[in-house]
Amino acid sequence: MRWWREGDTVRWTLTCLDESDPKGRPPDMATYRGVSKLEDGFLEGHVRDAPIPGRFVLAWRGLAPYWQLWLDACPARGGSPVIRKVR
Repeated sequence: MRWWREGDTVRWTLTCLDESDPKGRPPDMATYRGVSKLEDGFLEGHVRDAPIPGRFVLAWRGLAPYWQLWLDACPARGGSPVIRKVR
């Protein structure tokens, strides 16, 4: 994930690689882009033009990032996201 501020908004790019298919298909990759309102301590991204519309929430306050995904090709299993913050 990459994100950067533009005034009072955040522009973001999120790429997911889902290798959790039990049937052994090749990994499914999807890249999403968007602009979200700047919030204090978290970022919520909505994707409406995807094959399966969804969203994500990333909170960066505290000891570890809090991360939830509801997007196609983004694995539902837990784990820490790879985050690049670009200013």
